[in-house]
Amino acid sequence: MATYMVAYASFLGIDTCYIEGYGKRAVEKLYGLDPFKEQVSLIVCFGYRSKEQQPRYRISLDDLVEYK
Repeated sequence: MATYMVAYASFLGIDTCYIEGYGKRAVEKLYGLDPFKEQVSLIVCFGYRSKEQQPRYRISLDDLVEYK
């Protein structure tokens, strides 16, 4: 289900971000979920960028590593 939501959001120009590694029990408590009936497995954030990102440039591996 989350994959379809993310794909459709992208189609609409909405950015998304999957979040894992959060305090599962704390989130379930925050939303008043009964862990025997419902569980949080993943969080997806949706939103619009405040501005376009600047292009990123990578330094080539040859400029970083010296082979001897």
